[in-house]
Amino acid sequence: PGSQDLLCFWDVLEHTPDDRAVLAEALRCLKPGGHVAISVPAYGFLYANNDRIAHHIRRYTRGELRRKLEQAGFEVRKATYVNVLLGVFIIPAVLVIKLKERMLPVRDDTTTNLNWRVPRPLNAVLARVFGFERRLWSRLDAPFGHSLLVVARRPPTPRAP
Repeated sequence: PGSQDLLCFWDVLEHTPDDRAVLAEALRCLKPGGHVAISVPAYGFLYANNDRIAHHIRRYTRGELRRKLEQAGFEVRKATYVNVLLGVFIIPAVLVIKLKERMLPVRDDTTTNLNWRVPRPLNAVLARVFGFERRLWSRLDAPFGHSLLVVARRPPTPRAP
């Protein structure tokens, strides 16, 4: 208890049956003034077969994750959507895939986005886009995106008078 300065949950919280319990435990483990950094997939309406295969239980909105963190006792310092520029393409693609899944279901489909090979030059371009976005969203909060990044702090212990 109270021993950690920083906890990172990179694409973890969406896998846990009781995310509120995980956040409460994170708060308990952090030192006063310690931080938690969380990345999660955004928007429940994007939940698709890819999420089922990855054992995701849920996706989040910024407001939902902010509320859960605040209810657990955290102070939210940063809450922004990420993967915005690529999300302009990813979000419609996921919606088309969901429509295809509904109209032409494949029994026991185990394909995910990890099955797709991305040519090295394209991967380099995508990495640059994501890097550019990282600098942009460090100053601003994005209004939408394919993922969500939140940094929250355990409040410092009140000082005695």
